[in-house]
Amino acid sequence: MKKGYIIGMVLLGMCVTSCDFLEREPKDFGDENAYFKNPNDLMMSVNKFYEILPLMKAGWGGLYTEDNTSDNQIGTGPSNLFYKGDKKTIQQDKSEWKFETLRGINFFINKTEAEMEAGNISGAEEFINHYLGEGYFFRAYDYYRLLKNYGDVPILTEMQIDDEQVLALNSKRYPRNEVVRFILSDLDKAI
Repeated sequence: MKKGYIIGMVLLGMCVTSCDFLEREPKDFGDENAYFKNPNDLMMSVNKFYEILPLMKAGWGGLYTEDNTSDNQIGTGPSNLFYKGDKKTIQQDKSEWKFETLRGINFFINKTEAEMEAGNISGAEEFINHYLGEGYFFRAYDYYRLLKNYGDVPILTEMQIDDEQVLALNSKRYPRNEVVRFILSDLDKAI
């Protein structure tokens, strides 16, 4: 009977102390209210966006090969896009109509600017502005990707709420010249 009582008390003690463990803040990353408080937080957040930059891979000719089989450049080998009777204009499996990264970049820019206005970011202003400038650069780069692939695209500067009417209203495409002006204004802000 004593063994059962002792085991029961130990299990009860473990249950009570485990609740405290679940209430703790994560040590590696906090929520958005505990984050964006110093330049190191901004650096960790903006480093995620480097994944959108093109990489040089072994056996790949680099960025210049993106124009192969276009009206600008002829590649060094035959293309499977233009075999007899099979004329394709784009690769069907590689759609570039993606806004996930843009959503994250907009969150970073909006949150950083809001925390700066509230005076909640401590640290050297030079570093804070540096990482905010990187955010603007990545947004311009992602819009360049969209412009290059589609021309007219929606210009989104804030995260969108999950409401069909709002999303339909904000998904209106802007003409290419306005998109280019937006990209240039983001690059000016990045500088």
